Amino acid sequence: MDTRPEILTIEETAEFLRVSERTIRRMLKDGRLQGIDLGGVWRISREELEGFIKRGGGVAEGLRKP
Repeated sequence: MDTRPEILTIEETAEFLRVSERTIRRMLKDGRLQGIDLGGVWRISREELEGFIKRGGGVAEGLRKP
């Protein structure tokens, strides 16, 4: 059974992916990872994290920057 919450913090996401929090912030900024900015406090959905892993860490289709 998966015990991860539906919505993760940057810290939880970094711990799960075994990268730094700085890396997660960079991924959010460049569009590789999608999240919700609640006034400087980021949240990443578990569904987004699973999609990120499935697409090999790339930018989601339709979200690429020109």
